[in-house]
Amino acid sequence: MSPTSPRKQLIDDSLPLAVQLTKERQLRMQAEQNYALLQQESEDLSQSLFEEANKMVAAERKLNHQVTEKLKMLADREEERTARLRHLEGAMERILRVRGVLAAS
Repeated sequence: MSPTSPRKQLIDDSLPLAVQLTKERQLRMQAEQNYALLQQESEDLSQSLFEEANKMVAAERKLNHQVTEKLKMLADREEERTARLRHLEGAMERILRVRGVLAAS
């Protein structure tokens, strides 16, 4: 067996560490890339979610406005009909009084 020099032994011993370090660096870079992709995907999904939520809120506001306007229109129509009914009831009372007066004469 031939003796190996201390320097050669140091290089041989550190070679697996260098390979391990290279692999660790590659794995770290891959993990960082995966993290960046996941983070971007998360941001895209969040943005999409907020856009969809904003559309839903806008649609609900529009629908609420339409329903409120229709309700106001129906309330106005009801007031108008109530006023007409009171007017007709008053006219009927007058007609009945006139008939009563004419019948008594």
